[in-house]
Amino acid sequence: AEVRDPGVRRRTVTALARHYRRRREIPALLELWDGEFQTAVLPRRLVLERLAMIWEWALRDPRQALMCTDQALGEARCLPPAVLQRLRLRRDRLVRKLSA
Repeated sequence: AEVRDPGVRRRTVTALARHYRRRREIPALLELWDGEFQTAVLPRRLVLERLAMIWEWALRDPRQALMCTDQALGEARCLPPAVLQRLRLRRDRLVRKLSA
């Protein structure tokens, strides 16, 4: 049965993501968050931020990470200030990486 309650789903997905990360199962981690993007139960910006983290750190693809970050920033009308700042810092770092 699919969990539609965002709080329960977030805890479940986060625990599963932690498991995959610890075991360095990056394809499974990417598939998990891609799937969450498709189900649209969790906030899009949360999923996009997690995807950006995977692309930046695990897959070393700053261009793809920047695309996810920009997409998350596109949700800016409803982002808490702390999240907005975190995404802007990520974006600045990725732009620096790509121009280096």
